[in-house]
Amino acid sequence: MFTTVAPRLAADRTGLLRVLPVRPAASAVRTFRGNGPIEDDGLDRYLADMVGAYGRSYDPEFLARAQVTSYTTMASAVVAELTSGVDALRRIVLAFATPDIDSRASAGCYLVEAAPGRPTVFCVSDQGVTAPFTALRLAADHLHDAPADARTAVVVLDQRNLPWEVDAAERVPAEDIAVAYAFRPTAPGDAGVLLGQRTEVDPAAAAALLADVLDEISAHDGRPFELVAGYDVPVTAEVALRAERVHRVAPGALCTGIWTTARNLTGRTVLAEYDPVLRYLNVLAWDPTW
Repeated sequence: MFTTVAPRLAADRTGLLRVLPVRPAASAVRTFRGNGPIEDDGLDRYLADMVGAYGRSYDPEFLARAQVTSYTTMASAVVAELTSGVDALRRIVLAFATPDIDSRASAGCYLVEAAPGRPTVFCVSDQGVTAPFTALRLAADHLHDAPADARTAVVVLDQRNLPWEVDAAERVPAEDIAVAYAFRPTAPGDAGVLLGQRTEVDPAAAAALLADVLDEISAHDGRPFELVAGYDVPVTAEVALRAERVHRVAPGALCTGIWTTARNLTGRTVLAEYDPVLRYLNVLAWDPTW
């Protein structure tokens, strides 16, 4: 067994932020209505065993009535749309919070064959709404010292079908949505993406820390920005004063909410997510180039 770490994490970090030498170059988004129930084919037993292992109850009629769109279908469709205006991708990193309801196929393995250029594909999960930020950091690492025409992608996925009962306090996606971003290396004089990821952030301290991160972003280049805030981000009056405008994401979008909203903005943009259960705070600032 081999153990490795990203080689530039410490070198690229200044204060609360690190600089990723990439810029968003293209984006695509798709909402899916579902392809109807999926054939059992042993999947019902698998899901029942999986759910039971975690002490949850499984609905045996779930597969017969669910309108299912697998992550394979979602990811391949949005990547095809993304690559219609982008050359072949070197890497694709998938990010999601809920497991794929159809585990009979791997979205990552499928994309290796289906996406132009046979990219390397990775998946980031079990981090809640933090997953897309981690995926971006991994994707950016693959563009370090890459040629100007190199492209890598982050694909964020939300799937509404969960085969177990959900506590009223848990947020789950309301729709099947996939949003994808292609990134290019920074050119001389370009501003890269500023990324801050903090763990063990107590809910009582999250707003103050977010304000500090926004101050550091402002100090970096002095430019005004619009803030896209996830549902659980504590946008206090002090936080809101630091942005020209605040876009608040509705609760029905779990991982995809801020990323879907951000693709419609063309100026300096800050994206923020906070998970009060995992206690992760994630913030990035970028300048789109589309």
